[in-house]
Amino acid sequence: MRIRGFSFSSGNSKTGRVGSFSVMPGKTCAKNLECYKDCYARKMCAYRKSVREAYEDNTKALMVDHRYNEFIEAACLFIDINEFRLFRYNIAGDMFSFDYLNACCEIAKRNPDVKFMAFTKQYEIVGEALKLGLIPSNFNIVFSAWNTLIPENKDSVPVAYFDDGEHEDLIDPKAVLCGGDCQHCKKCFYLKPGESVKFKKH
Repeated sequence: MRIRGFSFSSGNSKTGRVGSFSVMPGKTCAKNLECYKDCYARKMCAYRKSVREAYEDNTKALMVDHRYNEFIEAACLFIDINEFRLFRYNIAGDMFSFDYLNACCEIAKRNPDVKFMAFTKQYEIVGEALKLGLIPSNFNIVFSAWNTLIPENKDSVPVAYFDDGEHEDLIDPKAVLCGGDCQHCKKCFYLKPGESVKFKKH
């Protein structure tokens, strides 16, 4: 759904009925990450023009044009129209700036009955916001670990591990294996600091 120039999604076969907003993979991510070459979102953009254009438009509107107030209003309207109770940021892309993260937090604050979630490898940006207490309680941000890329504060934040079958020694043995049914599981939306999940390579 497109609202005020921003593109949103109402979910898919894996996530179920979960609202989402995404930006361009790679361009909004931390630099020189090992995961870039295997990024499913980047590959999807390569063969689905409509998806790529939606992500590009979202990214330009925020990263270049700084239309954060319009983004907040559009996201709130999208959530209200569809009566979502779960909303995920960045199925593609990441928290590329403090301003973007602040806008995502503001959307969560305006929708206290909705549970928000995002995965991130932008450790520094999100870590600073956590220190400042800027992230509302209904917004769960899970730090993504990819092989040797692991957040230094992994015991004090929720963590999602990538399991390629070759780095099991780097994964928390207590990590819960993702079953691929977001709509019914919802584990990541409520993952607590010190808890973790793991995703098998596919």
